[in-house]
Amino acid sequence: MTAIFAKFKAIWMSELVRRYELEHGFQRDAVIEQQARQQPQLSQQVLLRGQLWAERLGLTQHLQRWHQLRRVIAISLSLLAVLIGLAQVQATLALPSPISLLFALVLLLGMNSVMLLLWLVLSLLQGVRRSASSQARGTSILRLSMWLMQRLGRQPQHQQYQTALWSVAQRNKMIAPGTAMLSHGYWLLVMLATWLFLFVSLSTNVYQFTWASTIWPAATVSSWAEVIGWGPSWWGVSAPSYADLGPASADATNQLAAGRWLLMCVFSYGIVPRLLFLLAAMLLLGWRAWRAQLDLQAPGMATVVQGLKPRAQAVVIDADTQPPTNSPVTVAMASSAQRQRMEPPQLTADSLTVSLDFELDHAWLAQQQTAVSVGFYGVVASGLEKRRLLAHLHAHPPQQLWVRVNSELSPDRTTLKLLREMMAYVAHLEVLLITASEHASAEQQQRLQHWQQLLAEQEIPWRLV
Repeated sequence: MTAIFAKFKAIWMSELVRRYELEHGFQRDAVIEQQARQQPQLSQQVLLRGQLWAERLGLTQHLQRWHQLRRVIAISLSLLAVLIGLAQVQATLALPSPISLLFALVLLLGMNSVMLLLWLVLSLLQGVRRSASSQARGTSILRLSMWLMQRLGRQPQHQQYQTALWSVAQRNKMIAPGTAMLSHGYWLLVMLATWLFLFVSLSTNVYQFTWASTIWPAATVSSWAEVIGWGPSWWGVSAPSYADLGPASADATNQLAAGRWLLMCVFSYGIVPRLLFLLAAMLLLGWRAWRAQLDLQAPGMATVVQGLKPRAQAVVIDADTQPPTNSPVTVAMASSAQRQRMEPPQLTADSLTVSLDFELDHAWLAQQQTAVSVGFYGVVASGLEKRRLLAHLHAHPPQQLWVRVNSELSPDRTTLKLLREMMAYVAHLEVLLITASEHASAEQQQRLQHWQQLLAEQEIPWRLV
């Protein structure tokens, strides 16, 4: 079980690092990447990289404080459960003597039975609808815990951990069994406290019980006693009859049987169902945690996967019509004379094209603006427009992003940083180096080669158009 949830924790840490990189930029370290590449599978490489970066960025230290806060809240809720159990027993045994067994069962088991029935109904409705919104609501205990976490842990890291945990659990369908385990575990603690306090009270004091009803005849009450006594009968404890425990009966032996039967009713109808549901939820949660997978299609993961590839395997799309050479860097450093200009890619519904700073091909731009192309975002030049573009990619990440760059402009690190940030939101990004003509001046050729060299160093795919 520990190994199963260790894998889930690794996925959680990777999700934390992914969200951190979306906000602060992609992190690179040769030592961490080399250690991650030792793993045989790509998912294992990403998980190890996430754990190493979590330690490097100090996320694991903040996580320990988050766990400490979680333990404080768990202890507080456990004390509340014990107090609820004590209150139920005190309210029951404080009734005027002789105490009605029917009313005692209502006080001891009523709240737990109503909450269990409500959980069953909501679970059935959730199973029919299969809606994410119904899963996200959770239980009242979970909502209370999350509210306390937000109130007591006001540090930004605590909210990030909670959001990342919820995202990973929801993606792997662990919300339902997790909330069920929390709910049944809490009410199991309530009923254990109720049974224990009831046992201590009946062991140290004398109480009188009776079958009593104002409007129902003795035959009806006897029938109810037989039905309710089905659970305790499995443990060899039978319900006292109406004749033995009627309003006029005060026999000590019958009172002893009534007290034991009341204890077994709490055990059979309060503890056993919650225990069975808790074990089932734990098994389902463990099974789904064991099958949990890392989402490699999430925004930012494309950059992580690209960074874990060996440098010689970095993909640079080339339009070279000559047969490929044996050199692994030929595609990255080939001269402009060896390349052919390619036609611009066709715009599709799952792709997006954006032009950075200044569009060199005015005819192409006029055609896109006239046709009002769905796949064309527009020309992005100012800092505000670039921030809006990143926000758009975060909200609606396309499968393919084409970035048109005027190769006659001097390359700068700000543009390269923007390209790296955009790669974090899409599955595939490709830079289209726009050239005015094949016969460019020496200065234009030098700028084009500079663009090619910087893009190759940053492992950003590109092509000539």
